[in-house]
Amino acid sequence: QPRPSIGVVFPEFRRATHVKTYAEYDPMYPIRLAVDPGYYPSSYAVLWMQVVGGQIRVFNEVYCNYMTNEDVANIVVNDHKFEKVERVVMDVAAGYHAGAQDPAMDTWRRAMKGRQVPIVGKYVKVQHGIQRTHDKLKINPLTGQPFLVFHPRVENTISEFEDGYRFPVDRKGEVREVIQPIDKANHSAKALAYSIIDLYGTGEGQVAERLRPQRRKMSYEMGYR
Repeated sequence: QPRPSIGVVFPEFRRATHVKTYAEYDPMYPIRLAVDPGYYPSSYAVLWMQVVGGQIRVFNEVYCNYMTNEDVANIVVNDHKFEKVERVVMDVAAGYHAGAQDPAMDTWRRAMKGRQVPIVGKYVKVQHGIQRTHDKLKINPLTGQPFLVFHPRVENTISEFEDGYRFPVDRKGEVREVIQPIDKANHSAKALAYSIIDLYGTGEGQVAERLRPQRRKMSYEMGYR
């Protein structure tokens, strides 16, 4: 039985459980993009995902280094599947300047001008993002499948969950008692957290409910003459 590396943030993640070939692009469902902008030359992560039957399926990734906001945005916009994108969610910090580059959000909006796709900036506390990702890695008792799965092609994202994103470990090989993990090898994990919270909120059960229509009282019911 494979055991997770010491200190990994998501020890429940298993390839046999969470990596599925059926997590493929389905043209019948809209696409959501989860973005963690990188600052040249650091890593940049864009996850292509769909929600099918209550299950989040990450079917592709753009995971790169040494690329600007404009480079990555152009790769995404020129993908033939972009016509099915209905929403882009990224780190709220993408709205601020990043060195010599324009803010990532401004660059993406220029690249997507006229396409009527909303770009949302999300501020997500690290603890909230980790907890909601833990929730989605659980097994749905109704289907016997996880709430969150990945296609085998998203190797960089799988690597983060499997061995990259972790808590600090001391010389004895014990996990240090800290609140936040090391801010490294977590680009896809952060992007995914933004989108999960955009979809479901910060706590299980916090799904927006439609307002029930209410019948307005007539004047004669209110005692008017």
